[in-house]
Amino acid sequence: MTIATNTFLTYSAKGIREDLSNQIYNISPETTPFMNNIGRGTASNTLFQWQTDTLADNTTANAQLQGDDISTYDAVTPTVQLTNYTQISRKTVVISGTVEAVNKAGRKSELAYQLAKRAAELKRDMETIMLANQAATAGNSTTAPKTGSLLAFIKTNTDKGTNVPILLTQHYQTQRVLMVLYVHSLKPFSRMCFRKCGNKAAILRL
Repeated sequence: MTIATNTFLTYSAKGIREDLSNQIYNISPETTPFMNNIGRGTASNTLFQWQTDTLADNTTANAQLQGDDISTYDAVTPTVQLTNYTQISRKTVVISGTVEAVNKAGRKSELAYQLAKRAAELKRDMETIMLANQAATAGNSTTAPKTGSLLAFIKTNTDKGTNVPILLTQHYQTQRVLMVLYVHSLKPFSRMCFRKCGNKAAILRL
C-alpha cells in the first residue's frame, strides 16, 4: 500500500494532545498481614514492659476423695515480665510550591500524594521490622534504638526439622534453617501452638 504524496501524518503534526491517564497505578504490595492480626497499644516510655502467665498442664489425674483434707498446696509460679524498646521510623519528602501549583495528571496535590505514599511505605517498614530477625536495642546518643521483632520473643513451640538445634541468645533467634513444610507435620505443630499459646491460628511466610 502506498501513501499519497504530501499526505500529512501525525509524525509531523504539532499540538497533538497527549493521551495520559488521570490515574496512577501503584503496583507495589501494601498488605501487612501480621500487623492486621495483632493487637495495638500505647507506650508511655521508650522501654515498655508486660507480663505473661501460663496455666498448669491439664491432666486426667485430678480426682480427689470426698471430705479429703488439704495438707499440701500447689506451688505458685510468678508471672514472666518481658521488655522491649520503641523504635523510631520516618520517611521524608519536600515539595516545591511550583510543583504543588502546576496541573498534574493522577493527583491534584503532589504533597498529599507523596504523604500517602510515605505512609504506606512506613507501614511496610513496620511489618518488615516486626517479622525480621532483630533483637531489642536500647540505643544511645550515637546508636538508634531498635524494637525486638517477633523472632526475638519466640522461645518454645518451634519446629525447624529433624536434629536442628534452636539457637537463642536472650530469646533472639540467631539461626534459621529452611525446612520443607508438609501437611502431616503442620497439623501436629498447629495443634501444639493452639494448646500452648492461644485461640488464633495463622500461617505467615517469613
